[in-house]
Amino acid sequence: MLMFSEPEGAFLGTPYALQRQAPLYLRFDHRPYWPAIRTVLGGTETLAAVALALGLGEQWLSYSRTSRHYDVPHRYRNRYYTWRFITGAMDRLDEKGLIYHDRRPPGQRGWQSAAKAKPELCEIIADLTRCTPPMLTWPSETIVLRDANKAPADYSDTRATLRMRKKLCKINEGICGLGLPPTICAPLVRIFNRNFQRGGRLYARGGGWQVLSKEARRSIQIVGEPVVELDFSCLHPSLLYGKIGGRMPADAYYLPPWPRSLVKRALLILINASTRRKAQLAIAYHEAMVGVALPATSEALAAAERLIIDICALHHPITSAFGSDEGAQLMRLDSDIAEAVLLDLLRQGDVALPVHDSFIAPASKRAELERAMIENAERIAGLKLNVS
Repeated sequence: MLMFSEPEGAFLGTPYALQRQAPLYLRFDHRPYWPAIRTVLGGTETLAAVALALGLGEQWLSYSRTSRHYDVPHRYRNRYYTWRFITGAMDRLDEKGLIYHDRRPPGQRGWQSAAKAKPELCEIIADLTRCTPPMLTWPSETIVLRDANKAPADYSDTRATLRMRKKLCKINEGICGLGLPPTICAPLVRIFNRNFQRGGRLYARGGGWQVLSKEARRSIQIVGEPVVELDFSCLHPSLLYGKIGGRMPADAYYLPPWPRSLVKRALLILINASTRRKAQLAIAYHEAMVGVALPATSEALAAAERLIIDICALHHPITSAFGSDEGAQLMRLDSDIAEAVLLDLLRQGDVALPVHDSFIAPASKRAELERAMIENAERIAGLKLNVS
């Protein structure tokens, strides 16, 4: 999670750093609105695209003011998404008093600037889009490889990447055909880390339904129907125990007196961290620490270390995976399962929305979704995983 100071306009009582936000993505086709936006706001076409992204959302969008962030391989480039255009658009909207703007200096490691539309900008965009609903844009590349610094990296296509891209195109066509509100509908991309054996999870471009709270996701309707969200119980711990043939505790996250939500987050951090020290820091800084200690304090660091010791005692059969970067390989496995589940449903004429280890589908398709999850997990991972 990116950390920010509290700017003007943050929600009362909610630390800005803990508010839900997503990276800026020019998700809507600005061209039908460009003449009208230019008349009202001036600026470039990028300003029109940024104004739509902010004005049609209700969250903070983070973006970089460092020029090298925009220096990416050709396959990822968008001619409207450049350092000069993006920073210029944000500054102009700020000058006009239309956004809350937390502007960070270039090169501030670990921090990014962020913006959120003020009501005035939302009203302008609502008026412009009332008669012509905005259309989504598709990313220039849906199979993304990131280097060790998490920057987009180039690669040579193989049969495997070509197949993944083709499958993802089918899944995206299904999702975009659901008629979801444009503010939560989004095409998916698969993001790999360092190589194609690490990561690969499906991310909704611009956040979409994936950045909604679990409570907000329950209010989604698919083809006019309420939804059900099913997930794999304790997915990564289950995969690790299955790998060694061990027996996992009935509840992998039950560890009194620690709050269950904190234990869950800490265990997943341990599995995904490259070192134990990094895991300790991530746990100490995480919002789930609230209630035990104030995050990012010496008290939180001490509590994180005690929690790690207790988790190691509870899960001693899989402690070799803690702080070993094992999570990246597990993500490749769970992303292959997710891809298979979505394609399985598509073959039956059904569509689901993935949230990494869970899936949202019409309530009437609950049985079909559960079957697809159990069967594809067993086929790909060789394990019969629990679905809840």
